[in-house]
Amino acid sequence: MTAIVKKKERLMLLLGQFPALAVAFSGGVDSSFLLASAYEVLGENLLAVTAESPIHPKREIGSAIEFAEKLGVRLLTFRSDEMDIPEFTANSKQRCYICKKHLFGEIAKIAKQSGIYHIAHGANTDDLNEFRPGFKAAEEMGIFAPMIEADLSKSDIRALSREMGLDTHSKPAMACLATRIPYGVPISLHRLNMIQDAED
Repeated sequence: MTAIVKKKERLMLLLGQFPALAVAFSGGVDSSFLLASAYEVLGENLLAVTAESPIHPKREIGSAIEFAEKLGVRLLTFRSDEMDIPEFTANSKQRCYICKKHLFGEIAKIAKQSGIYHIAHGANTDDLNEFRPGFKAAEEMGIFAPMIEADLSKSDIRALSREMGLDTHSKPAMACLATRIPYGVPISLHRLNMIQDAED
């Protein structure tokens, strides 16, 4: 048995410990692989939760909804309203921490309404080597990172996604639009719309 197969088996065992699970689902490579893997284990006891916000490109939200529908996973979307948080729009180096704290708080409320008390997100081992204040927020709030526990890297996830026939295996990495704005420059709808139009 290869190392990558052992990691996948470890992931499935970790996911199987939950009676039900909500996945913070962006539609990117990592969260798509996590959602598809969790669906294999949990079936109808799985919920995908996707944030709609000006900081996320509309095309990404659309592709996330399409992926969940194709997979057969129940998906709930919500307006995350980061732009109403002055500490976020001020755009300090803690921007991602503030955003994720708010985001996971909203996901927890939505999951609880569906009787789900465990939440997972798509962090992988590569994220441990980068400046990720949002990851600290996830840890503080008890958000599960099963792919880190299974020792899965980004390249592992792409390879396994390809084996599973997931279209997302070759999808480029996509951070939120706010990451294009240098720290200290206020985040505004005008700036976000300009960035989205340029990238489209």
